[in-house]
Amino acid sequence: MVGVIDGFDLSRNNLSGVIPADLCRLEALTHLNLSNNNLTGCLPKEIGNVQTLREILLASNSLEGDIPESIGQLKDLEILNLKGNKFTGNIPETIGNLNRLKHLDLSDNYLSGTIPDSLCDAEKMENVDFSSNRLSGSLPRNLQKLKALQNFDASNNNISGPVSDEFLCTVIL
Repeated sequence: MVGVIDGFDLSRNNLSGVIPADLCRLEALTHLNLSNNNLTGCLPKEIGNVQTLREILLASNSLEGDIPESIGQLKDLEILNLKGNKFTGNIPETIGNLNRLKHLDLSDNYLSGTIPDSLCDAEKMENVDFSSNRLSGSLPRNLQKLKALQNFDASNNNISGPVSDEFLCTVIL
């Protein structure tokens, strides 16, 4: 009856190797925490099949490669923490599909490209941390759409261009 597990927490251990794709067969999984281990390899693209996930906590490992586009299929996801890994590539555009996402931490990786405009579609977002990556370009045009936003950190990147007046007015008011 492994398929009925809803929480899977093996954080702060000495796990090594890759995240097995079979983990994504746990149909009732709502909370996945494998933070603070020695995991390597890629985040399985099958992660998008676990429609019940509300939290993915994979911080402080050595995971690498692209963040899979399939992450955008997780409509109930509220927390995504991939901090302190070796992820590369762009932040997936599908991040904007995560309508319930409140906390997004992709800091301390090797992500490049721009912050996707689709981020502004995740209107329940409260905390965003993109710090210490290799991001460039300008801030998304519609950041003011994130009405619940309390913290936005994109420090230690190569972001350029203006900050929109609309966003500043939203922050100040």
